[in-house]
Amino acid sequence: MQRPHPTHQRRSPGRLLVLALLAVAAWLATPAQAELELNTATAAQLAQLPGVGPRLAERIVAARGATGFTHWDELVHQVTGLGPVRAARLSVAGVTVAGAAYAATDAMLAAPQPKKDRTSSRKASVSDSPSAISSRVNAASKSR
Repeated sequence: MQRPHPTHQRRSPGRLLVLALLAVAAWLATPAQAELELNTATAAQLAQLPGVGPRLAERIVAARGATGFTHWDELVHQVTGLGPVRAARLSVAGVTVAGAAYAATDAMLAAPQPKKDRTSSRKASVSDSPSAISSRVNAASKSR
């Protein structure tokens, strides 16, 4: 008589229940976000955060000095490139300053808006003659 292949054996319902309970317990035991205190984080740890590169991480470490930041507003005012929106997003990612999260509004956490087109408001139309277009281009380049 041929023995069934091990992958074809049925598992008992009790064993499946134990595995499911272990999976749920492991899921509940892991934190949703790892908390990172900005006053003790290294530049390498900060650079791994979303929206923070190596330069901003170095600016944060340099600005906090030996005493550290006492609150988020101090951080936002002292570090160039870190405004209220980025502070709110860092706080959502689990970053704290002196043990506190940033008090963010929902508008700050919204997706970034696309940058506005900074080209001239007067665009060439089909009815513009080539000489009219070139004269406007020349005038614009002289004014700069």
